[in-house]
Amino acid sequence: MKRLYELITVEQFQRVTKHDEKYRKLLFALAFFHSILIERKKFLHLGWNVQYTFNNSDFQISENLLAIYLNSHDKTPFDALKYLIAIVIYGGHCTDEWDMRLLQTYSDSYIRDEVVKIMYYKLSSLPYYYMPRDGILKSYKDFINSMPSTDHPEAFGQHSNADVASQIQESKMLFDTLLAVLPQQTSATVEKEVEEQVVKTTNELLKSMPKQIDFEAVKKYMLVDTSPLSVVLFQEVGNRLS
Repeated sequence: MKRLYELITVEQFQRVTKHDEKYRKLLFALAFFHSILIERKKFLHLGWNVQYTFNNSDFQISENLLAIYLNSHDKTPFDALKYLIAIVIYGGHCTDEWDMRLLQTYSDSYIRDEVVKIMYYKLSSLPYYYMPRDGILKSYKDFINSMPSTDHPEAFGQHSNADVASQIQESKMLFDTLLAVLPQQTSATVEKEVEEQVVKTTNELLKSMPKQIDFEAVKKYMLVDTSPLSVVLFQEVGNRLS
């Protein structure tokens, strides 16, 4: 949600004039909806039957759609918004029937009139996630910064045990990474191999270099002929060699 709100400018935040407060609150609900879909992937198959690539473009298109509908309608068409956002935009990624049902359930919970009308509308069963008081863009950002840094499974409507699979996966990735960066042999053996590789590379570089120029022999050869042309050639060669 922090990342999404960094993409929103002050002009964009104030572009809806007919239902300005409704837009700001539904925008927050839309950002929460997008974040839930993204972060739910950490539960693996307990989150989604298929892993989907929801991205910023989905959020930006949905936000534009929200602004257009609020500016052009006196009464907000929530059914049309939910259909376009959940079924068309985000649902366009879904290939599983149960995943689609889950997505629609989330959209029914967050894109609704109660989000605007009910003070501090709860977005989950946890007390930390609710609709903040309306205000300027900074006030929404400050509220997002005050939210827990660690997301509990209940924030997604999941049982607390659902976090076990995610923690096992994260631990496995951590240990796999540690094992990948550790040397597979003793330190003495590794040091010897590195030294041998350096010597081998150095010898190959020396072989590829041209033979060293004997400057004294060149000078003696050029001084045999003292004609003006030879002197000029000698000076030119000397300049190039230096």
